[in-house]
Amino acid sequence: MMKKIVFVCKGNIFRSPVAEYIFKKILDKRGIKDVKVESAGTSAKYANKKISDLIKIFPEENEVVKKTGVDIGDHVIIFLDSKLVKESYKIIVFNRSLKDEVVKNYPEAKNKVFILKELADEKNVDMEDLKGKPLEDHTKFVYELRPILEKVFSKVIE
Repeated sequence: MMKKIVFVCKGNIFRSPVAEYIFKKILDKRGIKDVKVESAGTSAKYANKKISDLIKIFPEENEVVKKTGVDIGDHVIIFLDSKLVKESYKIIVFNRSLKDEVVKNYPEAKNKVFILKELADEKNVDMEDLKGKPLEDHTKFVYELRPILEKVFSKVIE
């Protein structure tokens, strides 16, 4: 059976698509084919738009994508809905407030929503929204995310 892992952030513009991209690369590198990875937003204002079409609105995000080689330009922004929650094996969020929001809106997700850094057994678990933050914060996020995803890989797909 195909397992679906969904990374969720607020707008599905940067954090969750970057995690999706990196996690797919990890799966490919390990030859794992029975896990599907997607990402979504809890308030996807720009739903159904490609990230590459939003360059003028989100210049920092697009600059970091170029700088780090994380190619999310073709990613289409989607909104987390009950169908996606139902299909998900695990839903990975970036902070407590996102977890609370997902569980509040989708009580059936309670036992499958996890904070990424909690899975990594880190003390400071919150990875905050980067909207409006400087380019350096976005770049730091990408470089911090890669080893965390490698570390929690087996916990996410088990």
